[in-house]
Amino acid sequence: MCSSWIVDKFLYEKKDSLRIRKRDIVDLAIKNKIIELATRLLEEIKERNLGEKILSYSRGDMTIK
Repeated sequence: MCSSWIVDKFLYEKKDSLRIRKRDIVDLAIKNKIIELATRLLEEIKERNLGEKILSYSRGDMTIK
């Protein structure tokens, strides 16, 4: 059984990597939602240029901005 001191020390030492991991998870969730909405829009309007942009964004070649 670990004492709270050991757990606190571990969390303190890993705080940066845990923060980055948490931010990456949030960013990935946002990216997946954007792709889902864009795919629905693409099914409605069937524009080739939009499809290419969605693929480029999903590969990481392009940002949302």
